[in-house]
Amino acid sequence: MVIEVRTAEKSDIDEMRRLMIQLCEVQGVEFQEKRFDWGIKRRLFDRLQKHGLVIAEDSVAKKIAGMIYAELIIDPFGKAEGYIRQVIADTDYRGQGIGSKLVEKSIEYLKSMGAEVIRINATTKQIPYYEKFGFKNAYNVMEIR
Repeated sequence: MVIEVRTAEKSDIDEMRRLMIQLCEVQGVEFQEKRFDWGIKRRLFDRLQKHGLVIAEDSVAKKIAGMIYAELIIDPFGKAEGYIRQVIADTDYRGQGIGSKLVEKSIEYLKSMGAEVIRINATTKQIPYYEKFGFKNAYNVMEIR
């Protein structure tokens, strides 16, 4: 297995869809095709954001082993904020450092784009994992479903 981390391309869409479906199954939520298509196209064809859509490809098996969405947002006061939206590792590749490579690449990208702060939503279980990259618990997010 040789893992190459690179910017996603249009030809990767089907494999990215497969990974997103896996993530939805793990999280117990319904995969939304229209939302996926809109989100992928918005990122792939935006000259600024496309570099934040990163995949880890097993170049021997020719299979995408993981993916991550990272985006830069400029707030109303001109502050550049980085957000890591999704970290997904294929079930066949979990526990092999794929997610770590993707998170590191995203942090590097967001810092290079001038992000003054980088945020990621994490479950209580994920907090120790993200702390290894320097993330600190800043606040809690609550939701209604």
